[in-house]
Amino acid sequence: MCILPGMDQILKEIPRGNKKGASKTSFHKNPFDEATLEKLKIFQQYAREWLPVFLASRTTWPKELHIFDFFAGPGKSGNNEWGTPLLVLDEIKRTTLIQANAYGWKTRKIHLHLFDLKASNIVKLKKNTEQFLNEQWEGINYPVPEIHIAPIQFPDSLFAHNAILQNPDFAKYLLLDQFGVSLITPDILKSLASYPATDTIMFMASNFFNRFSQHVITRSFGIDGGLPKHKIHNEVFNKLKSFDTGAKKYMAPFSLKKESSNIYGIIFLSSAWQGIDKFLKICWNMDLQNGEANYFIEDDDKGGILIGMDPKFAPFSKTERFEKDLSEKLAAGDFKNEHELAEFCYDRGMRPKHCSAILKRLKDEGVLQADFLSPQMSNNPPREITINKYYQPTLTFF
Repeated sequence: MCILPGMDQILKEIPRGNKKGASKTSFHKNPFDEATLEKLKIFQQYAREWLPVFLASRTTWPKELHIFDFFAGPGKSGNNEWGTPLLVLDEIKRTTLIQANAYGWKTRKIHLHLFDLKASNIVKLKKNTEQFLNEQWEGINYPVPEIHIAPIQFPDSLFAHNAILQNPDFAKYLLLDQFGVSLITPDILKSLASYPATDTIMFMASNFFNRFSQHVITRSFGIDGGLPKHKIHNEVFNKLKSFDTGAKKYMAPFSLKKESSNIYGIIFLSSAWQGIDKFLKICWNMDLQNGEANYFIEDDDKGGILIGMDPKFAPFSKTERFEKDLSEKLAAGDFKNEHELAEFCYDRGMRPKHCSAILKRLKDEGVLQADFLSPQMSNNPPREITINKYYQPTLTFF
Protein backbone atom coordinates (compact mmCIF):
# COMPACT_ATOMS: atom_id res chain seq x y z
CA MET A 1 0.00 0.00 0.00
CA CYS A 2 1.25 3.49 -0.87
CA ILE A 3 1.18 6.00 2.01
CA LEU A 4 2.30 9.57 1.38
CA PRO A 5 4.40 10.85 4.29
CA GLY A 6 4.08 13.79 6.61
CA MET A 7 0.37 14.63 6.49
CA ASP A 8 0.08 15.50 10.21
CA GLN A 9 2.89 17.98 9.85
CA ILE A 10 1.42 19.33 6.62
CA LEU A 11 -1.91 20.06 8.29
CA LYS A 12 -0.21 21.79 11.21
CA GLU A 13 1.57 24.10 8.80
CA ILE A 14 -1.53 25.23 6.89
CA PRO A 15 -2.23 28.95 7.45
CA ARG A 16 -5.85 29.44 8.45
CA GLY A 17 -6.36 33.02 7.39
CA ASN A 18 -4.64 33.42 4.03
CA LYS A 19 -6.37 31.65 1.14
CA LYS A 20 -4.53 33.37 -1.70
CA GLY A 21 -3.00 30.16 -2.95
CA ALA A 22 -6.01 27.94 -2.32
CA SER A 23 -8.34 26.68 -5.00
CA LYS A 24 -11.80 28.23 -5.06
CA THR A 25 -13.95 26.52 -2.43
CA SER A 26 -17.12 25.91 -4.44
CA PHE A 27 -15.44 24.97 -7.71
CA HIS A 28 -14.44 21.42 -6.82
CA LYS A 29 -17.78 20.65 -5.13
CA ASN A 30 -19.59 20.74 -8.47
CA PRO A 31 -19.17 18.75 -11.69
CA PHE A 32 -16.71 20.31 -14.12
CA ASP A 33 -18.31 22.26 -16.95
CA GLU A 34 -17.43 21.63 -20.59
CA ALA A 35 -14.82 24.40 -20.83
CA THR A 36 -13.08 23.12 -17.68
CA LEU A 37 -12.99 19.61 -19.11
CA GLU A 38 -11.44 20.96 -22.30
CA LYS A 39 -8.85 22.85 -20.26
CA LEU A 40 -8.00 19.69 -18.30
CA LYS A 41 -7.76 17.79 -21.57
CA ILE A 42 -5.08 20.20 -22.75
CA PHE A 43 -3.16 19.80 -19.47
CA GLN A 44 -3.35 16.02 -19.83
CA GLN A 45 -2.54 15.95 -23.54
CA TYR A 46 0.55 18.04 -22.99
CA ALA A 47 1.75 15.62 -20.31
CA ARG A 48 1.19 12.87 -22.88
CA GLU A 49 3.40 14.70 -25.37
CA TRP A 50 5.99 15.76 -22.78
CA LEU A 51 6.73 12.57 -20.83
CA PRO A 52 7.90 10.24 -23.66
CA VAL A 53 10.47 12.79 -24.86
CA PHE A 54 12.47 12.27 -21.69
CA LEU A 55 11.57 8.71 -20.71
CA ALA A 56 12.53 7.32 -24.09
CA SER A 57 15.76 9.28 -24.35
CA ARG A 58 18.97 7.26 -24.19
CA THR A 59 21.10 10.27 -23.25
CA THR A 60 22.12 11.12 -19.69
CA TRP A 61 19.92 14.23 -19.76
CA PRO A 62 17.67 14.98 -17.98
CA LYS A 63 18.54 13.50 -14.62
CA GLU A 64 15.05 14.01 -13.17
CA LEU A 65 11.53 15.05 -14.25
CA HIS A 66 9.55 17.48 -12.10
CA ILE A 67 5.86 18.27 -12.63
CA PHE A 68 4.34 21.10 -10.58
CA ASP A 69 0.64 21.81 -10.01
CA PHE A 70 0.53 25.04 -8.02
CA PHE A 71 -3.27 25.03 -7.57
CA ALA A 72 -3.99 21.33 -7.22
CA GLY A 73 -7.29 21.38 -5.30
CA PRO A 74 -8.55 18.03 -3.93
CA GLY A 75 -7.75 16.09 -7.11
CA LYS A 76 -11.40 15.41 -8.04
CA SER A 77 -14.63 17.27 -8.73
CA GLY A 78 -17.82 16.82 -6.76
CA ASN A 79 -18.84 14.38 -9.49
CA ASN A 80 -15.64 12.32 -9.00
CA GLU A 81 -14.14 13.59 -12.25
CA TRP A 82 -10.35 13.55 -12.14
CA GLY A 83 -8.56 16.86 -11.75
CA THR A 84 -5.05 17.64 -12.92
CA PRO A 85 -3.14 15.63 -10.25
CA LEU A 86 -4.88 12.35 -11.12
CA LEU A 87 -4.86 13.04 -14.86
CA VAL A 88 -1.10 13.61 -14.75
CA LEU A 89 -0.59 10.45 -12.68
CA ASP A 90 -2.65 8.55 -15.23
CA GLU A 91 -0.45 9.86 -18.04
CA ILE A 92 2.66 8.76 -16.14
CA LYS A 93 1.11 5.31 -15.82
CA ARG A 94 0.12 5.27 -19.49
CA THR A 95 3.59 6.30 -20.62
CA THR A 96 5.12 3.69 -18.34
CA LEU A 97 3.11 0.91 -19.96
CA ILE A 98 3.86 2.13 -23.48
CA GLN A 99 7.53 2.81 -22.79
CA ALA A 100 7.98 -0.38 -20.76
CA ASN A 101 11.55 -0.83 -21.94
CA ALA A 102 12.41 2.84 -22.26
CA TYR A 103 15.86 3.77 -21.04
CA GLY A 104 14.74 6.91 -19.24
CA TRP A 105 12.07 5.31 -17.08
CA LYS A 106 14.62 3.00 -15.48
CA THR A 107 17.15 5.73 -14.82
CA ARG A 108 15.17 8.88 -14.01
CA LYS A 109 12.97 9.82 -11.10
CA ILE A 110 9.62 11.50 -11.69
CA HIS A 111 8.52 14.00 -9.04
CA LEU A 112 4.97 15.37 -8.80
CA HIS A 113 4.69 18.52 -6.65
CA LEU A 114 1.15 19.44 -5.54
CA PHE A 115 0.14 22.58 -3.65
CA ASP A 116 -3.04 23.91 -2.06
CA LEU A 117 -3.72 25.97 1.08
CA LYS A 118 -7.19 24.71 1.96
CA ALA A 119 -6.93 22.06 4.72
CA SER A 120 -9.81 19.95 3.42
CA ASN A 121 -8.31 19.97 -0.09
CA ILE A 122 -4.96 18.78 1.25
CA VAL A 123 -6.61 15.87 3.08
CA LYS A 124 -8.64 14.88 -0.01
CA LEU A 125 -5.64 15.32 -2.28
CA LYS A 126 -3.55 12.96 -0.17
CA LYS A 127 -6.40 10.44 -0.05
CA ASN A 128 -7.11 10.62 -3.79
CA THR A 129 -3.48 10.30 -4.87
CA GLU A 130 -2.89 7.40 -2.47
CA GLN A 131 -6.02 5.67 -3.74
CA PHE A 132 -4.90 6.13 -7.34
CA LEU A 133 -1.48 4.62 -6.70
CA ASN A 134 -2.87 1.71 -4.70
CA GLU A 135 -5.49 0.88 -7.33
CA GLN A 136 -3.84 1.92 -10.59
CA TRP A 137 -0.19 1.07 -9.99
CA GLU A 138 -0.79 -2.54 -9.04
CA GLY A 139 1.20 -4.91 -11.23
CA ILE A 140 3.43 -2.19 -12.71
CA ASN A 141 7.04 -3.16 -12.07
CA TYR A 142 8.43 0.33 -12.31
CA PRO A 143 9.03 3.03 -9.69
CA VAL A 144 6.08 4.92 -8.25
CA PRO A 145 6.38 8.68 -8.90
CA GLU A 146 7.49 10.62 -5.86
CA ILE A 147 4.57 12.81 -4.77
CA HIS A 148 5.21 15.93 -2.69
CA ILE A 149 2.15 17.64 -1.18
CA ALA A 150 2.62 20.96 0.59
CA PRO A 151 0.33 23.77 1.87
CA ILE A 152 2.19 26.68 0.28
CA GLN A 153 0.58 29.66 -1.39
CA PHE A 154 1.60 30.92 -4.81
CA PRO A 155 4.09 32.46 -5.60
CA ASP A 156 5.85 31.26 -2.43
CA SER A 157 5.51 27.71 -3.75
CA LEU A 158 7.30 28.80 -6.92
CA PHE A 159 10.21 30.55 -5.22
CA ALA A 160 10.58 27.81 -2.58
CA HIS A 161 11.58 25.41 -5.36
CA ASN A 162 13.94 27.74 -7.16
CA ALA A 163 16.84 25.29 -6.87
CA ILE A 164 14.87 22.69 -8.83
CA LEU A 165 13.43 25.15 -11.31
CA GLN A 166 16.81 26.71 -12.09
CA ASN A 167 18.56 23.37 -12.49
CA PRO A 168 19.32 22.75 -16.19
CA ASP A 169 19.73 19.02 -15.51
CA PHE A 170 16.02 18.68 -14.63
CA ALA A 171 13.07 18.80 -17.07
CA LYS A 172 10.06 20.69 -15.68
CA TYR A 173 6.37 20.95 -16.55
CA LEU A 174 4.51 23.68 -14.63
CA LEU A 175 0.73 24.10 -14.29
CA LEU A 176 -0.61 27.40 -12.96
CA ASP A 177 -4.38 26.87 -12.88
CA GLN A 178 -5.20 29.99 -10.88
CA PHE A 179 -8.62 31.44 -10.11
CA GLY A 180 -8.71 34.90 -11.63
CA VAL A 181 -5.84 36.83 -13.20
CA SER A 182 -3.87 38.53 -10.44
CA LEU A 183 -1.08 36.01 -9.86
CA ILE A 184 0.53 36.08 -13.31
CA THR A 185 2.42 39.38 -13.18
CA PRO A 186 5.30 40.63 -15.36
CA ASP A 187 7.75 39.65 -12.60
CA ILE A 188 6.28 36.14 -12.36
CA LEU A 189 6.39 35.78 -16.13
CA LYS A 190 10.03 36.85 -16.11
CA SER A 191 10.82 34.18 -13.52
CA LEU A 192 8.96 31.50 -15.48
CA ALA A 193 10.76 32.43 -18.70
CA SER A 194 14.15 32.21 -16.98
CA TYR A 195 13.82 28.57 -15.92
CA PRO A 196 15.79 26.25 -18.23
CA ALA A 197 14.15 23.13 -19.70
CA THR A 198 10.75 24.30 -18.46
CA ASP A 199 7.33 24.29 -20.11
CA THR A 200 4.50 26.20 -18.42
CA ILE A 201 0.74 26.31 -18.96
CA MET A 202 -1.12 29.16 -17.24
CA PHE A 203 -4.85 29.73 -16.85
CA MET A 204 -6.25 33.26 -17.11
CA ALA A 205 -9.86 34.27 -16.37
CA SER A 206 -9.51 36.85 -19.12
CA ASN A 207 -13.14 37.97 -18.96
CA PHE A 208 -12.14 39.79 -15.75
CA PHE A 209 -10.49 42.57 -17.77
CA ASN A 210 -13.75 43.45 -19.52
CA ARG A 211 -15.91 43.10 -16.41
CA PHE A 212 -13.60 45.27 -14.33
CA SER A 213 -12.10 47.66 -16.85
CA GLN A 214 -11.10 50.22 -14.19
CA HIS A 215 -9.63 47.72 -11.75
CA VAL A 216 -6.01 48.30 -10.72
CA ILE A 217 -5.07 44.89 -12.16
CA THR A 218 -6.63 45.75 -15.53
CA ARG A 219 -4.79 49.05 -15.59
CA SER A 220 -1.52 47.37 -14.61
CA PHE A 221 -1.82 45.13 -17.67
CA GLY A 222 -2.47 48.15 -19.87
CA ILE A 223 -5.71 46.68 -21.20
CA ASP A 224 -8.57 48.95 -22.22
CA GLY A 225 -12.05 47.83 -21.26
CA GLY A 226 -14.84 47.40 -23.74
CA LEU A 227 -13.09 44.99 -26.11
CA PRO A 228 -15.25 42.37 -27.84
CA LYS A 229 -15.28 39.71 -25.15
CA HIS A 230 -14.57 36.85 -27.51
CA LYS A 231 -11.22 38.50 -28.33
CA ILE A 232 -10.22 39.43 -24.79
CA HIS A 233 -8.05 36.39 -24.09
CA ASN A 234 -5.92 37.04 -27.17
CA GLU A 235 -5.51 40.62 -26.00
CA VAL A 236 -4.34 39.42 -22.59
CA PHE A 237 -1.96 37.03 -24.32
CA ASN A 238 -0.53 39.80 -26.49
CA LYS A 239 0.11 41.94 -23.42
CA LEU A 240 1.89 39.12 -21.61
CA LYS A 241 3.88 38.29 -24.73
CA SER A 242 5.03 41.91 -25.02
CA PHE A 243 6.58 41.88 -21.54
CA ASP A 244 10.37 41.87 -21.67
CA THR A 245 11.48 38.74 -19.85
CA GLY A 246 15.13 38.99 -20.80
CA ALA A 247 15.06 35.48 -22.24
CA LYS A 248 14.04 33.73 -25.44
CA LYS A 249 10.45 32.56 -25.12
CA TYR A 250 7.83 30.80 -27.20
CA MET A 251 4.22 31.56 -26.30
CA ALA A 252 0.75 30.68 -27.59
CA PRO A 253 -2.85 31.13 -26.37
CA PHE A 254 -5.95 28.96 -26.44
CA SER A 255 -9.29 30.62 -25.66
CA LEU A 256 -12.15 28.86 -23.87
CA LYS A 257 -15.78 29.92 -23.89
CA LYS A 258 -17.95 28.73 -21.03
CA GLU A 259 -21.68 28.07 -21.31
CA SER A 260 -22.22 31.49 -19.71
CA SER A 261 -20.39 32.97 -22.75
CA ASN A 262 -17.63 34.24 -20.46
CA ILE A 263 -14.21 33.96 -22.03
CA TYR A 264 -11.25 32.37 -20.27
CA GLY A 265 -8.18 30.71 -21.62
CA ILE A 266 -4.74 29.27 -21.20
CA ILE A 267 -1.32 30.55 -22.18
CA PHE A 268 1.65 28.36 -22.97
CA LEU A 269 5.26 29.38 -22.31
CA SER A 270 8.48 27.57 -23.17
CA SER A 271 12.10 28.37 -23.86
CA ALA A 272 12.29 25.62 -26.48
CA TRP A 273 10.76 25.31 -29.94
CA GLN A 274 10.01 21.63 -29.24
CA GLY A 275 7.63 22.72 -26.48
CA ILE A 276 5.65 25.18 -28.57
CA ASP A 277 5.44 22.66 -31.41
CA LYS A 278 3.86 20.06 -29.15
CA PHE A 279 1.45 22.57 -27.61
CA LEU A 280 0.32 23.82 -31.01
CA LYS A 281 -0.18 20.23 -32.15
CA ILE A 282 -2.72 19.85 -29.33
CA CYS A 283 -4.40 23.17 -30.13
CA TRP A 284 -4.81 22.30 -33.81
CA ASN A 285 -6.22 18.89 -32.95
CA MET A 286 -8.87 20.62 -30.84
CA ASP A 287 -9.59 23.47 -33.26
CA LEU A 288 -9.16 22.26 -36.84
CA GLN A 289 -9.81 25.71 -38.36
CA ASN A 290 -7.47 28.02 -36.50
CA GLY A 291 -5.89 26.15 -33.58
CA GLU A 292 -6.78 28.86 -31.09
CA ALA A 293 -10.12 28.31 -29.32
CA ASN A 294 -13.14 26.12 -28.61
CA TYR A 295 -15.21 28.68 -30.54
CA PHE A 296 -14.68 30.88 -33.62
CA ILE A 297 -12.97 34.05 -32.37
CA GLU A 298 -13.41 36.12 -35.53
CA ASP A 299 -17.22 36.22 -35.40
CA ASP A 300 -17.44 39.42 -33.35
CA ASP A 301 -21.08 40.16 -34.13
CA LYS A 302 -22.79 36.90 -33.23
CA GLY A 303 -20.86 36.00 -30.08
CA GLY A 304 -18.78 33.22 -31.63
CA ILE A 305 -19.38 30.43 -34.11
CA LEU A 306 -18.75 26.97 -32.74
CA ILE A 307 -16.00 24.85 -34.21
CA GLY A 308 -17.26 22.63 -37.00
CA MET A 309 -19.31 25.19 -38.89
CA ASP A 310 -18.57 25.96 -42.54
CA PRO A 311 -15.23 27.83 -42.89
CA LYS A 312 -16.82 30.24 -45.38
CA PHE A 313 -18.28 32.04 -42.35
CA ALA A 314 -14.73 32.91 -41.29
CA PRO A 315 -13.52 35.44 -43.88
CA PHE A 316 -10.86 36.99 -41.63
CA SER A 317 -9.50 33.95 -39.90
CA LYS A 318 -6.13 33.61 -38.24
CA THR A 319 -5.15 31.12 -40.95
CA GLU A 320 -6.01 33.48 -43.79
CA ARG A 321 -4.08 36.35 -42.21
CA PHE A 322 -1.09 34.04 -41.75
CA GLU A 323 -1.18 32.88 -45.37
CA LYS A 324 -1.40 36.45 -46.68
CA ASP A 325 1.47 37.71 -44.53
CA LEU A 326 3.57 34.62 -45.26
CA SER A 327 3.16 35.05 -49.03
CA GLU A 328 4.24 38.68 -48.88
CA LYS A 329 7.22 38.03 -46.60
CA LEU A 330 8.47 35.07 -48.61
CA ALA A 331 8.25 37.03 -51.87
CA ALA A 332 10.06 39.96 -50.24
CA GLY A 333 12.93 37.73 -49.14
CA ASP A 334 12.34 38.24 -45.42
CA PHE A 335 13.33 34.65 -44.59
CA LYS A 336 16.87 33.51 -45.34
CA ASN A 337 16.46 29.91 -44.17
CA GLU A 338 14.04 27.36 -42.79
CA HIS A 339 14.74 28.27 -39.15
CA GLU A 340 13.58 31.84 -39.70
CA LEU A 341 10.50 30.56 -41.50
CA ALA A 342 9.65 28.09 -38.73
CA GLU A 343 10.11 30.82 -36.10
CA PHE A 344 7.59 32.96 -37.99
CA CYS A 345 5.11 30.07 -37.95
CA TYR A 346 5.44 29.55 -34.19
CA ASP A 347 5.12 33.29 -33.54
CA ARG A 348 1.79 33.27 -35.39
CA GLY A 349 0.47 30.18 -33.58
CA MET A 350 0.99 27.96 -36.61
CA ARG A 351 3.03 24.80 -37.08
CA PRO A 352 5.73 24.65 -39.79
CA LYS A 353 3.61 22.33 -41.94
CA HIS A 354 1.06 25.14 -42.34
CA CYS A 355 3.40 27.04 -44.67
CA SER A 356 3.83 24.12 -47.09
CA ALA A 357 1.08 25.08 -49.55
CA ILE A 358 2.24 28.71 -49.83
CA LEU A 359 5.88 27.64 -50.13
CA LYS A 360 5.03 25.15 -52.88
CA ARG A 361 3.02 27.72 -54.83
CA LEU A 362 5.79 30.30 -54.74
CA LYS A 363 8.35 27.67 -55.77
CA ASP A 364 6.15 26.56 -58.68
CA GLU A 365 5.71 30.19 -59.78
CA GLY A 366 9.47 30.77 -59.76
CA VAL A 367 9.43 33.30 -56.95
CA LEU A 368 11.95 31.42 -54.82
CA GLN A 369 14.03 28.30 -54.47
CA ALA A 370 14.09 25.99 -51.45
CA ASP A 371 14.88 22.30 -51.04
CA PHE A 372 11.95 21.71 -48.71
CA LEU A 373 8.23 22.33 -48.28
CA SER A 374 8.04 22.13 -44.50
CA PRO A 375 10.76 23.90 -42.49
CA GLN A 376 12.43 21.95 -39.68
CA MET A 377 14.09 23.52 -36.66
CA SER A 378 16.00 20.28 -36.07
CA ASN A 379 18.11 20.72 -39.22
CA ASN A 380 21.56 22.16 -38.57
CA PRO A 381 22.71 23.97 -40.54
CA PRO A 382 19.30 25.15 -41.74
CA ARG A 383 18.41 24.85 -45.41
CA GLU A 384 18.43 28.15 -47.27
CA ILE A 385 15.65 30.05 -49.05
CA THR A 386 16.78 31.91 -52.20
CA ILE A 387 14.73 34.55 -53.97
CA ASN A 388 14.81 34.58 -57.78
CA LYS A 389 16.15 38.08 -58.40
CA TYR A 390 14.93 38.00 -62.00
CA TYR A 391 11.35 37.23 -61.03
CA GLN A 392 8.92 40.07 -61.75
CA PRO A 393 5.68 39.63 -59.77
CA THR A 394 2.59 40.19 -61.86
CA LEU A 395 0.05 38.71 -59.50
CA THR A 396 -1.64 39.55 -56.26
CA PHE A 397 -1.55 36.93 -53.55
CA PHE A 398 -5.12 37.45 -52.32
